[in-house]
Amino acid sequence: MKGADRCSNFAAYWRSAFPYMHYIDMIWFAVAVLFLVTKAMLYVYTISSIKRKCFTIESDNWLDAFEKISMEQPKQNVVLVASNDTRSPFAVGIMQKYIVIPAIMINTLDEEEIDFILRHKYCHALRNDVARKVIIVIFSCLNWFNPLYFLLKANLSAWIEIACDEMVTKSFDERQRKKYAGLIIKVLSLQNVPKEKHFYCICYSGDGIKSYKRRILDVLQEKKRKGILGKTIVSVLTIFLLIFGNMIAKEADIPVNMLFSDNVVVYDLNDPNLTIEIIEK
Repeated sequence: MKGADRCSNFAAYWRSAFPYMHYIDMIWFAVAVLFLVTKAMLYVYTISSIKRKCFTIESDNWLDAFEKISMEQPKQNVVLVASNDTRSPFAVGIMQKYIVIPAIMINTLDEEEIDFILRHKYCHALRNDVARKVIIVIFSCLNWFNPLYFLLKANLSAWIEIACDEMVTKSFDERQRKKYAGLIIKVLSLQNVPKEKHFYCICYSGDGIKSYKRRILDVLQEKKRKGILGKTIVSVLTIFLLIFGNMIAKEADIPVNMLFSDNVVVYDLNDPNLTIEIIEK
């Protein structure tokens, strides 16, 4: 209890030292709401753009591969479309799911590469990774002030990509693994081509060069679950940081009523001159 008392006294000291500290709560809440609303609007815009602008792929190679994968995997409400507004393939959608393929990629891949990409993106749909991404985005909005969370967020996104790579390549031989890694590099090269239009989306596609390097090394080295311990530790650390942050916020917080009333008095329970009268009914 002494530790809790010290924390409370520390928070009380800084509240008295900075009389406007109670505005921090309102600033945090306003920015968090602004981020949440912005992300929600951009997500709705992306889905509506897919419905309006994307077109059906007519290539037999893509359609045959997609149909084959759909029959092999548990049934999902997934639609395969193409777009001129993206340079990287991605999966998006929670109820109605879409696999969006860049138009420039349709005639540049062979049948095996098409199968690799569709299996990876279908894996995201199968695992409901977009819903997980939504949860990550919500936590990002709530922790917009916390740089440690954004470091953890990058790892969470990379792990989900790597998990799909592991599912797709679990039965691959060395040649297929090398070709799969080469495909990752090819997708990255296409993604870096300048393009004015692009989707903002809560989806799963490339997350940067570091993420691609991790994926390539994982595929080539055939790690397969060797990083479970590290992932578990960091996941526990993430939960700890969220809980610990809430505890600190609670201690540093002015009572909620103070936000709505000017007639609130805060008493220091450690004051020896304070007397509390208990009325028994």
